[in-house]
Amino acid sequence: MLSRRAAFAAMLAASTAVFSADVQNMGGSWKLNQEKSRWGKRDKPTGVELKIEHNEPTIRYTGTVINANATDRRDFKFDGMIDGQPHPAMGPEGEGTMTINRVNKFTTKWTFRSNDGKVTEEAMTSISGNGREMTRRMERKAAEGTVIWTEFYEKVS
Repeated sequence: MLSRRAAFAAMLAASTAVFSADVQNMGGSWKLNQEKSRWGKRDKPTGVELKIEHNEPTIRYTGTVINANATDRRDFKFDGMIDGQPHPAMGPEGEGTMTINRVNKFTTKWTFRSNDGKVTEEAMTSISGNGREMTRRMERKAAEGTVIWTEFYEKVS
């Protein structure tokens, strides 16, 4: 007979495995749809190049933000896990840490904090049921204030 602790650990492992198998995969190349996106007080970028490799709970996220003049490009990357723990990341503002928590099978909460503590960016990222659309509700806090916007992406491949 299993102890209560061992039984709880086995039940937790089984429920985590079932939940992991049921999550919507974010993997692929994504194109920003500027018309469906809402920019609020943020400057609208010319484009965003985004690629995600996702094998739950592991995730690799790379991309480039291209600003209005098309010559200002800012890269970002993350190679870590959806585990609620901070992992090294490179954001548009420089080096920092990224923490990703799973909210449900379609949604994750991403929190980037710059190493100097001057910038925090949160993103609620949701994948549609058919896996072809992604919405990122963003909030950036920095010395110049808080900016909120929504990015809408369509899967390219």
